[in-house]
Amino acid sequence: MDIYARPVNMTYRGKDKFYSFFGGLVSALVLLLIVAVFFYKLNDVFSFNQTTIKKNTLVTMSNALTPQENISAKNITIAFMLSDFFGDVDLDDPTYGKFILTHFNKIYDVKTGIRKTINYNVPFSKCKLGVNFHYHSYEEIKDYKIERYFCPDWNNITLQGNWHAPEFRGIGIRWQRCSSD
Repeated sequence: MDIYARPVNMTYRGKDKFYSFFGGLVSALVLLLIVAVFFYKLNDVFSFNQTTIKKNTLVTMSNALTPQENISAKNITIAFMLSDFFGDVDLDDPTYGKFILTHFNKIYDVKTGIRKTINYNVPFSKCKLGVNFHYHSYEEIKDYKIERYFCPDWNNITLQGNWHAPEFRGIGIRWQRCSSD
């Protein structure tokens, strides 16, 4: 039996297909592999292996109003800088450009169907432990040279909801390149 037999336009020794030993061997191996995988998967079904159902998503489509999260109250600090690839050279030079840190609030107006955006420019300065950077142990972070980074000076930055929620609060860090002058 050779399922990969090539049809002959004319008959060969009274047959319209030409069967070969190699074609029969490949056909048998392919059928054997299909049957083996079928019984392997059938065994998983009957023995209840791999019965977990997973749902992974990056976007939550909830439009429920969620409470605000004050990240400063939880000692979560944002630190940022512009440097080379290895982080060795910080490029704190106004001729390159400047950071703009914003705290935004997007509120959906049900009556008009329009999302209103309010942006607040957040002042920032070099990070100082205990002032605008909070961490429980300086010994653990001293190798990171945290004083070279920038940290927000506000202590009441809040996050809330997601894009689909009626109220959405977040933080935006933007790099504005220098102008030609």
